[in-house]
Amino acid sequence: MKAIIYTIFLFTSITGHAKIQPVNSLIGDKGFAAIMGYYPNGNSNENLRVKCHLLYVEYLLRQKSCGHLSKDKRSKRINALNLLHHYAMAGKYPKNEYHEPMRKPCFIDEEGTICAVGYLLESTESREVAQEVNEQYQYAEIYEMDLAFIESWALENGLTLEECAMIQPTYNWNYTPLYQRTLLFSLGTSFRLDKSYYSRFDLSYAFNNVLKRRFRSSINLQCIPLRNGNYSAALAYYKTIYIRNKIKVFGGLGGELFALNNNDGWNMVPEVGVSYQYIKKRMVFNTQLGYAYHIGLQNTANYTISRNEISALVGLGFRL
Repeated sequence: MKAIIYTIFLFTSITGHAKIQPVNSLIGDKGFAAIMGYYPNGNSNENLRVKCHLLYVEYLLRQKSCGHLSKDKRSKRINALNLLHHYAMAGKYPKNEYHEPMRKPCFIDEEGTICAVGYLLESTESREVAQEVNEQYQYAEIYEMDLAFIESWALENGLTLEECAMIQPTYNWNYTPLYQRTLLFSLGTSFRLDKSYYSRFDLSYAFNNVLKRRFRSSINLQCIPLRNGNYSAALAYYKTIYIRNKIKVFGGLGGELFALNNNDGWNMVPEVGVSYQYIKKRMVFNTQLGYAYHIGLQNTANYTISRNEISALVGLGFRL
């Protein structure tokens, strides 16, 4: 009878754990179990799971014999484990925002929060190096990355590729809407090549499919007060065609309505440019440099302003 009860208990325990995806592909949730005394369940705190894992791996790695390492590499290994401890205790971990509902690693998330291995790389090399890895391997396991580079860096710091894989956590899927939306108000200057400067106001509504991160779109309402009470207003659609380190290259097309001396007309305005966005939680800071060309379609006034326009904008907004 006891054997039957034990078998049932063991079966329910295994099936219960099967529903919880492990925090690490090599050692699972042993860290959480070792520190908390039980395995995590669906109600377990995500940050606590990651912290327990990192502290447990730190403990395991400190117990390993390092006699085969040179004095310099032993020193670098101790430094790496000290950094890991500092990172684990800080408790600020990235979010897995752009994957289907499953645990995945995330090297650097959209808010710039870096993972444990990324933090070690950033601290021993530079943020730029970590960003380069993130560009190609944001959601990759250690063994899916450029192994020659990662292994060389790990060995230089007294670690092995397997130990880096042990450190690397996976993160629970963090649901975000399919589309992220941002409202942004920008001020700046437009410079026409006839040596005229004009103030410019932009209100943009940006939206992007989080599963297609490189193709973000926005609708911009632009207004340029011209001289003597005249004005120019445009409605434009922009598409981001390339992103690298938060620098976006975009192209767009707009229709411009202008009024000069009680007469009006409109132009078609293709534009290209680059922008940089810094995002802190829901706040968005944006800088933008663009080039536009005004193609006259209808002109009942003497619209003598140069068709070539260079614009520089600074904006502040928030995610909706």
